[in-house]
Amino acid sequence: MNDSNLNVSLNMSMTTHTLTPNRLAVLEANCKRSSEDRKEKLTTKIASYQIDPKRCQNCDNAIAYERRANKFCSQSCSATSTNKAKGARSKATKDKISTTLEASFAAKPKRHLDVNCIVCNTTFQAKPLGKQTRKTCSDTCLTESRSRTGRKSAATRVVRSKDEIKLFELCLTQFPDTQHNLALVDGWDADISIPSLKIAILWNGIWHREQMSFKNHSLVQVQTRDNHKIAALTKDGWNVIIYNDNEYTPESAFEDLVGRTGLEPVTPEL
Repeated sequence: MNDSNLNVSLNMSMTTHTLTPNRLAVLEANCKRSSEDRKEKLTTKIASYQIDPKRCQNCDNAIAYERRANKFCSQSCSATSTNKAKGARSKATKDKISTTLEASFAAKPKRHLDVNCIVCNTTFQAKPLGKQTRKTCSDTCLTESRSRTGRKSAATRVVRSKDEIKLFELCLTQFPDTQHNLALVDGWDADISIPSLKIAILWNGIWHREQMSFKNHSLVQVQTRDNHKIAALTKDGWNVIIYNDNEYTPESAFEDLVGRTGLEPVTPEL
């Protein structure tokens, strides 16, 4: 057969198997009718089965049509029937099971450990979480622990500006017991303190007033820490004086300070 005859044969074959719109509609109707017939037969079978359903060999309840090949209506009934067939366990079997379970529990790590709270020293039970274990007994102690960590971090990370250092040096000329960044109350420190006069000076830069662009700065956190510090110092009897560097220079702040104290030099007790 040459190429021209082969092309003619293929064209005839394709023409023979092409579905016309009418033929396609007939096929769709037949498929739909067949699907409806299957659904109807299934509905009839289920209705017929429900008249006299198969019963569970354990509880005698009706078994669902979908599970009709099973002997039991559920896994629970199957397990109950199996246990009945086995009969009651002997004492030797019970002892063996108890010994195995005790050994298994002993090999496992304890679910809870006795831990002393790092804040209030109360003993409580904590569940191990990997290599870590809860160190505080309550959310209140957890908050206090975090606050202590923040205070310690702030006290360790001392950042003194030139103006703050200048004010400190001026204070030393009139008040010899002047200290800087000394922890005064419960870990809270002051930028400059004069213990003999119970004066705590806070020299606040821009990061105490405005949100900075770097990631590790939170204005809310800084101001919250400042409020806690002021409250703790005030409660302990310290006179807290705040100098904002946009309102005072070291010289004007020192002038304000000596005006408050009457410019009375104080010699610390030895």
